[in-house]
Amino acid sequence: MSGRVQVRRKAEVAVPTLKNQLREEISAKRRDMSPFAREQAAGDLADWIYAAPFRLEYDVTVAAYVPIGTEPGSPAMLDALIDAGARVLLPVTHPDAPLSWGWYRAGHLTKASFGLLEPAVPHLPPDAIRQAGVVIGIALVHYTGWLW
Repeated sequence: MSGRVQVRRKAEVAVPTLKNQLREEISAKRRDMSPFAREQAAGDLADWIYAAPFRLEYDVTVAAYVPIGTEPGSPAMLDALIDAGARVLLPVTHPDAPLSWGWYRAGHLTKASFGLLEPAVPHLPPDAIRQAGVVIGIALVHYTGWLW
């Protein structure tokens, strides 16, 4: 032996992790849901926010997301947050820059890159996320780029 240590790059080793397996299982369950079941679950989430056993402080800022595809939720959950007195920040994507943010206003989402819906202008800088006291996100995010 030469005493050298061989270092393998991450890309060379394809070892499935428990997190990846769990992500795939849950994603498959989402894909298998009927449109009716998905709509019912989205309504249940909004109802839960309305009846939540906690109270949002007046004027709290919540960073959330607008679901697409099989992601849980709907704009109704955002409306429920607004009705509860929260201000809701939503991400605004850019192809080669960090996320920026915008305030959610019911009925003012616009079509954007990557098939997303985003808040209408004006947009806020990446550090606007610091205003959030609560963050609602998708637990199975697989993201390799910029967040903020």
